[in-house]
Amino acid sequence: MTSSKFKTIFLSLFEYYTPKIVLIKNIKVGILNRFVQLAIISYIIGYAIIYNKGYQDFSPIESSVTTKVKGVVFTNYSKNEFNDLVPDIDVYQRIWDTADYVVPPSENNAFFVVTNIVITSNQTQGKCPEDLTVPGAKCISNIDCQQGLPLITGNGVLTGNCVKSDVNTSVKVCEIRGWCPVERDVNPLKNNKPLLSATKKFTVLIKNFVDFPKFKIRRRNIPNFKDPNYLKRCNYHPVNNPLCPIFVLEDIVPGNYEEIAVKGATVAIVIDWQCNFDLSESKCYPTYSFRRLDENSLISPGLNFR
Repeated sequence: MTSSKFKTIFLSLFEYYTPKIVLIKNIKVGILNRFVQLAIISYIIGYAIIYNKGYQDFSPIESSVTTKVKGVVFTNYSKNEFNDLVPDIDVYQRIWDTADYVVPPSENNAFFVVTNIVITSNQTQGKCPEDLTVPGAKCISNIDCQQGLPLITGNGVLTGNCVKSDVNTSVKVCEIRGWCPVERDVNPLKNNKPLLSATKKFTVLIKNFVDFPKFKIRRRNIPNFKDPNYLKRCNYHPVNNPLCPIFVLEDIVPGNYEEIAVKGATVAIVIDWQCNFDLSESKCYPTYSFRRLDENSLISPGLNFR
């Protein structure tokens, strides 16, 4: 038995195999065969290589962004346009420039523009009635105002006295020790209008520097045009001027600017670099898109306007 197996293995070393080819002379089978071959070739060349750029390599991106906001506004509203509860309208009648409405002046990959503001002028540390809209501020007698305790959403520490409200003298509130007079959470203008609605025409220059380390290519989002005055007269438009890096704030904010400006919003500016370096490097520029990130809800809407 063992000798027979050894002989079989030994003889198999000297055997030769060749596939048998069957030629089928049939037009339908031939067409089907060529169609399958063509489909496979088309998928590999047309879709995988040409359309999906299967031959290309991809590089991560390193990026930095700087911004510069420009614009000046004069809030010259009439007395009738202000809310009746605003104690001092003169502090709102003024010129506002970037030092006033860009706070802080520099941020990492972001910028902040003030669109509405409540000014409480001439505040000093002392004693004054608490804001009657603060939960727990209303009182009947001194017993309701425990000395030394702050209210959770209040503006200071209770003195233990129950006094008349400086807004409505028919109502008594607890007296506090803190910054007086207290801030009144009232929109300065009537009809729920933002104070700095004119900021919608302000512009922001966005400079974006990117590096493709794998390809050793560096680009920026400002076109290398020969005209040195290009940035002085261009504004971004998705169709007519998609390469201009200067944006009007009204065009960045999705929705009605004046409605959003009352409470504020958080808006993402997406700078998308999709560059095909099979083509000229000079044609590598980003595209821009904008979307609102915060939820427009009834509870604490906007950014942080109280």
